[in-house]
Amino acid sequence: MHDADFSILSQFLTTFGPEVGGRGAEALTPELETQLRQLGSGDLPESERDDVARELLTNPGAVEFLLAQVGAK
Repeated sequence: MHDADFSILSQFLTTFGPEVGGRGAEALTPELETQLRQLGSGDLPESERDDVARELLTNPGAVEFLLAQVGAK
């Protein structure tokens, strides 16, 4: 993972905060998993970032998946 990738994640956490709650039991769609992988690698198009950010705010499973992707690198 490159410094720019960490910058994207840091900007997200600064903007939206660490608080996550809501749809914890909701399964991740294959599309969301792909978007989270792209976010973790710094390849998510800017046009999709707001939607993914909203998903991360409301779905702890999405946060866990993203953290696993970033940690695997």
